[in-house]
Amino acid sequence: MNRKDFISQETARKTIKETLKHWPVDENWSKKFIDYVMIKAKNVIITIFGRHNCAFLEFQILNMHKHVYDEGRALESAIQESNNDSSFMIPTVESSIELLEMKKIMDYGLSCSICLEEFPSRGECEGVIMPCKHIFHGDCIKKWLTISHYSPVCRFKMPTR
Repeated sequence: MNRKDFISQETARKTIKETLKHWPVDENWSKKFIDYVMIKAKNVIITIFGRHNCAFLEFQILNMHKHVYDEGRALESAIQESNNDSSFMIPTVESSIELLEMKKIMDYGLSCSICLEEFPSRGECEGVIMPCKHIFHGDCIKKWLTISHYSPVCRFKMPTR
């Protein structure tokens, strides 16, 4: 861009914007970049004023992707999805509930994910283990599965018919 083109701010901005159309930048960032280029170009033109009619400016753009994981938004989305899922509240078939295995709890500090109560001391309690390998109090998981066919922890699907 020559000095005459730069003097007209509008022409300069249009020229830069036209060039940016071919670059992978979004509209919001593009405006910020144009402002930055205008400041840099003005500084160069002031220093070469009268000696040259043209200046070469080189800019490098590093294209970065930033992924922000928002647990609140993810949880909201999961709740919304489960509310919209018409198959969410279909109970598990009774025969599948009856076939769930009992397992002696040997790990200390485990708790039932439904009632949130800890299992008694190791070896003194039995829990029901689902095919997904999550363990629950027998009464808790059986009641849960009469309402929903999904594991309350990982959404493993139990048979419905």
